[in-house]
Amino acid sequence: MLFWVLTIIQILLIISAGFLLLRGIYILRTFQTQIVPYVPITWPVLKKMILLAHLPNDAKAIKIADLGAGTGKMMMLLAKNTPKNVLIYGVEKSRLLYLISRWRRLFNRRKSRINLFCGDWSFYDIKNFEFLFLFLTTKGMASLYSKFARELKPGAKIISYLFSLPPNQVFIEEKKQWGKHERIFIYTKKSAFADQK
Repeated sequence: MLFWVLTIIQILLIISAGFLLLRGIYILRTFQTQIVPYVPITWPVLKKMILLAHLPNDAKAIKIADLGAGTGKMMMLLAKNTPKNVLIYGVEKSRLLYLISRWRRLFNRRKSRINLFCGDWSFYDIKNFEFLFLFLTTKGMASLYSKFARELKPGAKIISYLFSLPPNQVFIEEKKQWGKHERIFIYTKKSAFADQK
């Protein structure tokens, strides 16, 4: 009996090690092939991003987008920590990460509020969103800056982990830092630039 228990434990450890190895290879591959590589974000950072966003807790319906949704962790946490009137949208370019998000959504009690799209976020219409959550790169933020300036309504917020927008006159920047390298940028679109093209 002990032999079978130890054999099963070994098999589970080998499967787990294989999964971790494949995940590591995938992460390293995205650094070579994509403008925004897949880098998992921790739960404490996600919770801090939501806290710093100051999401409204009233009956007003709002839309939130997670651009570069990855495996859907942010969307699941947003669905858990926001009122029922909040709709959450995730856009992910990677087909594999999109499928993982869809799978996770199947088992989420609040799945009716979570909408997923597979595609390039630079073509995704963001004009009706009040909040955008991002964990991109400097290059990714710069590539989307003109889209944010053009499409977002005054008062809309961008919450970005680690990376900032280029210096500009369109958004008010607020930076929250803790530790040596941990920082979250909160951008609020100014009203004077509502019609800027």
